[in-house]
Amino acid sequence: DLFRMLEDLQESYVAQTRHYEQLAMRVRSQEAEHSRNMKEAEAVSQDQTRFLSSLREHLQRARKHSQDKEAEIQYYTQAAERYEHTAKTLYSENHQAAEQVRLHQQRVATFNELEQQRQERDLLEERGRGERRRERHRAVNNPNIAKSMALALDGIVVRKAVGVAPDKNGRLEQRKLRVDITKGQLGEPRFMLRWAKEPYKTWSDKSACDLERVVVLGYGHSARVPKLYPNDKEVVPWRCFSVFTARRSFDFLCQSDEDAQTFMLVLSRLCHRVQGWSVLGQVPTRARFLVAQGWCKVETSCRNRRATLYTHLKDALHTTVESGAARATPRPAGSRSPRSLDPCLPESLAGTRTLGA
Repeated sequence: DLFRMLEDLQESYVAQTRHYEQLAMRVRSQEAEHSRNMKEAEAVSQDQTRFLSSLREHLQRARKHSQDKEAEIQYYTQAAERYEHTAKTLYSENHQAAEQVRLHQQRVATFNELEQQRQERDLLEERGRGERRRERHRAVNNPNIAKSMALALDGIVVRKAVGVAPDKNGRLEQRKLRVDITKGQLGEPRFMLRWAKEPYKTWSDKSACDLERVVVLGYGHSARVPKLYPNDKEVVPWRCFSVFTARRSFDFLCQSDEDAQTFMLVLSRLCHRVQGWSVLGQVPTRARFLVAQGWCKVETSCRNRRATLYTHLKDALHTTVESGAARATPRPAGSRSPRSLDPCLPESLAGTRTLGA
């Protein structure tokens, strides 16, 4: 039994030894496998570490590149915004400049149109002034006095000095004055100056003057009316004329400048016609009458101011200088021009423009 038990124990020992060897082999194989796995794991870990390190580097480079890209994108975005703002500003400025150019062109076109209209208007006005000057020149220098003759033949109401004596000046009374052309005993023309009282129906030979006997025609201050009535404000010297014969004179005051011109022209022509010679003081043309009228106004102004012609011209020159300086400074309140101080003063002596021209 003991031998059987020993054999059993030996057999069990051998079996256990084999089993142990098998177990040891399996353990060794598993240990080798585990060792290989550990090495592989270490290699994998090292590879993972290298991969992670490489990945980290790549991520860092990618992050840096991304940051650079973002900075670049931000820079380009800001640059694009600046360029867009600049473009909008340039567009606005260009639009404003185009609008200003358009408005300037419109103003230039309007100015050119107005300037052309003004030039055309000035040209028309200059032509009109030239035509008026020519018409006035023709009217003034026209020897035809048919209109004046017709008025003189029809008669004009004037004022005549009556009752004049050495010791009294008489008075001015209204008369109708006209020129009468008749024939003498031998058929020669006879020119008479006649006047009549109201109602102007009776034309007596006592109220007449034969123009053949006239020796002097006095106009303005050469007439007697301004001397006879110096204080009468209605007596205007350039509307007065006197007809002098060898024995007496006939003195008249006209109501207008045209009436005085009519009688001076007609009487001058008829006296020359009937006598064959010019009489003293005659005014045969309108031009000479206007000259005489202008100088009569100058003389009246000088007489009213009790100044000579030289003093009058000197004062006019001083007035011209003062008025030129007064253009820059306003005229003091209450001051009056030389023209307002003396209504008889002609514009050529009282006004700056005419004297300067």
